[in-house]
Amino acid sequence: MPVTLVDAYALRRTRARKESRFGSTPEWKEVLSYLPKMKPAQGLKIELSPETAARSKAPSHAFMRQLRKYLLEQGLQDEYKLFFRGKDARGNRFICLEKLTTQQRASTAGQSS
Repeated sequence: MPVTLVDAYALRRTRARKESRFGSTPEWKEVLSYLPKMKPAQGLKIELSPETAARSKAPSHAFMRQLRKYLLEQGLQDEYKLFFRGKDARGNRFICLEKLTTQQRASTAGQSS
């Protein structure tokens, strides 16, 4: 039977959940595992593998954008600083993630006011 009667609730649209380009990469998993272990004034230098870099046209920027979004969703954006530093042999930029000390957090909060 081509036409059937169904409940209107079953016809409502739902948003498709987008899977992240980098969510399944080893670098992403490693960064997430280091976040709770990091102490103030420690940092991570993230170099993307060729397999991860092939997932995007500008992999360093895309990875950093996704990491910034993750920190914002978790409410950690004030505790960490993200920036680029140097390039690897393939020309991709290194992503640096630094956990701020309480003094650094206070000074950055004072600047944004």
